Amino acid sequence: MHRYKPAVAGITSFSINLPTASKILQKVKRLSPGTVTVWGGPHVSFDDQDILRRHPWVDVVIRGEGEETLAEVVERFRQGKSFDGVLGITWRGIDGHLQANPSRPFREDLDHLPRPAWHLLKLSQYRAFGDGASLMTSRGCPHRCVFCVGRKMIGAKGRFRKPEAVVDEMEALVQLGFARLRIEDDLFTFRRERALAICKEMDRRELAIRWRAYSRVDTIDAELLQWMKRSGCERVLYGAESGSPEILKKIRKGITPEQTRRAVEMTREAGIGVLASFILGLPGETPQSLRQTIEFAKSLQVPYSLNLLTPYVGTEVREKAAEWEIEVLSEDWRQYGQGHPLTSTSTVTPWHLSRAVGKYRKGLRKYVEDLLEKERQGILTKKDSEELEQNRHRAFLRRLIGEEILERYGNVPAGSGKSKLEELAKSLAHPLRMTAGEVEKHLDPLVSGENIYLERDQIGNLRCEWA
Repeated sequence: MHRYKPAVAGITSFSINLPTASKILQKVKRLSPGTVTVWGGPHVSFDDQDILRRHPWVDVVIRGEGEETLAEVVERFRQGKSFDGVLGITWRGIDGHLQANPSRPFREDLDHLPRPAWHLLKLSQYRAFGDGASLMTSRGCPHRCVFCVGRKMIGAKGRFRKPEAVVDEMEALVQLGFARLRIEDDLFTFRRERALAICKEMDRRELAIRWRAYSRVDTIDAELLQWMKRSGCERVLYGAESGSPEILKKIRKGITPEQTRRAVEMTREAGIGVLASFILGLPGETPQSLRQTIEFAKSLQVPYSLNLLTPYVGTEVREKAAEWEIEVLSEDWRQYGQGHPLTSTSTVTPWHLSRAVGKYRKGLRKYVEDLLEKERQGILTKKDSEELEQNRHRAFLRRLIGEEILERYGNVPAGSGKSKLEELAKSLAHPLRMTAGEVEKHLDPLVSGENIYLERDQIGNLRCEWA
């Protein structure tokens, strides 16, 4: 940072990593006082004034979508001009005065936004995990769920990329070596005919890729699901939220448990996996409705997640907590999204929520323990064995990447006489606290998949790096 001294340094964060983002920007400002520090993301978008007051090392908050706004901030700085008039920012003037400029209208034409600068990332690390690359095909959500900030962040009106442009980007990601995609739209099936057109275009081009998406149970049908499957869809996430019709109505979800059950059945019949997501502690929640939701989730016979209501900044359930008879218990942002009870109602306490989610987590741990016991007995099914190995490989990758093990220990002096892969495995075994054989087993697909490069120099030293 001392050497580079960037003109502008920006960061995006959510509530949970707000403290970390703040520390990064604080360090940037300390090392390079002349750098303009910019902060974006959903939390700061709806708490802009307070964020700037509490974090004097931050110069600009970008509210809402930031592509055009950030570009304009950078251009104003380059020209030595004031940020006055830049739509969509709250900023700190020379005299320290905070100024909130008018909001920026949502951009209608998404096709002319540039693609992500993939070349700036170590894509090999993303490919290694196998989760796939992310892309968005649309923005906007017309629904008014009280626990969600999406509608305020990206607007109620749907804005859509052309199917051909979407599939062009998918093809580009395939060429970069990705075998999976995650469509990050809040609602991929917002407009049925367009979702259908994307699937048909993928099928026409014979894209060899698997993908996942978010949907609503009231926006799918058998024909659409068949085309999604045919084009490579492997899983759909449905926000079921609750098994109580009364609570679903109260939170303005606009669906019923019967619709959820039917959507799950149709999706399974189409050969697509399902993940159903539920929220505990919603307005109107009672001990009885908690049990109703949990029993309903189990009855669907698909993987499901039980999440606790998180009163994110900007959500109606937080801004109108008293009206919804919700008490917000904490503003320790590190706890947000981590499964800690953050709310209570007159009938459901943090104890009720902790007990419910605790049983769910205990069930998950029991499932893993049963798999390990089957492994010890030598009675694992092929599917169970693959699941265990996948979990172990992901844990290996988290350490390899998160602790920069390859960067720190991946250069091996000449002289061992072993193969390149064996040499690297032996070098990494100690810092990973694994046997060389175990490390080699995990490294092999990374090397053969060309995510890690191994080469020797003229005197035989081994040099290793992410592709």
